[in-house]
Amino acid sequence: MNLCKNLLKKGHSFYTDNWYTSAPVARELLQNETHLIGTLRKNRRDFPTVVVSTKLIKAQLIAKESDDGITVLWWRDKRDVLVISTKHSTRFVSVSKNNKITMKPSIVVDYNRARGAVDLEDQVAAYQSPLRKSLKSEKCYSGGFNTFALFPYSF
Repeated sequence: MNLCKNLLKKGHSFYTDNWYTSAPVARELLQNETHLIGTLRKNRRDFPTVVVSTKLIKAQLIAKESDDGITVLWWRDKRDVLVISTKHSTRFVSVSKNNKITMKPSIVVDYNRARGAVDLEDQVAAYQSPLRKSLKSEKCYSGGFNTFALFPYSF
């Protein structure tokens, strides 16, 4: 909370990924008049297990809203999406993509609009392991050094 001390009590909204999002953080930010919207991990503490206890089919939604205004939503589209928000309810909005109109939770639409590019960057980075890159470059260098050792005077 020390990092965002200057942003509190001004009505701002924080969009976070699942690493920084939890119910206690959402509660504390809400008490400081600041909203939190973010994805969640299923194994977080203080998490309502009622939300993730059933299997979902596509476009199905399970949500729980606390008395202090924190909404936890689990929705299945192509994959399971687990989000928390202190700003939204479980309202659906219509979204047009590829000339098809579908209904999505307003939390998910708002989160994707705010964090879409960052999440895409994280997804691409996950496929490209830096460890694999360094091993590949070591092979290239060692192959070049071996060639030089065998033929030091070639033209």
